[in-house]
Amino acid sequence: MTFLDEDYVEDEDYEDLRRYGYWSKEYKALNLPSYLGAYLFLCSVPLELTHEYIIMRLEQKPDQPSVLSIRQGKRKHCDISLLMNITLFQLMREFQEGISLSIFFKQRYVRLVDTVLGDIDDQHFLDGHKISLINFDKSVKTLLEVYLEYLQHWIQMAPRTIVDKNFLEDEWTWLRSCSPLIPETEGLIAHKFW
Repeated sequence: MTFLDEDYVEDEDYEDLRRYGYWSKEYKALNLPSYLGAYLFLCSVPLELTHEYIIMRLEQKPDQPSVLSIRQGKRKHCDISLLMNITLFQLMREFQEGISLSIFFKQRYVRLVDTVLGDIDDQHFLDGHKISLINFDKSVKTLLEVYLEYLQHWIQMAPRTIVDKNFLEDEWTWLRSCSPLIPETEGLIAHKFW
């Protein structure tokens, strides 16, 4: 169950975890109670907060973003379709940031937990850990699906001068980099860009 990107935890942190883990001679010599439960809880906090953000964002998402979702107030001489595109683009950027942060915190969590647990045999704990990550991945996948819907809608509505080849290439590149890190999304992304 290791799907880590070593760039997300600095080598110094990794070495500290390996050297001072609960299995190390230094730790055993101190004869302290286990800190494992507290450490695992603290490792999970950023992941759980990100998961709650995703759930909240999905619950509050507008099905059809409209001018009413713009918080800047009314402007008398604005093109309504342009305002809708700006709002949709803003939502897309918020979702993109949420997806990127989700990937970052998941990789960091998995790396920290795998480093600490190493060769743990507690199958009950490992199953709970796996279920937690599966639920997180489902939420991130749903967020990505909504992002792709908004992207498709924005491209259809935006004036051709705004949507250019470079924009689409940037989106494709970003989505391709995300897809291996979010289970079951490679085909979904390829289908949307086909």
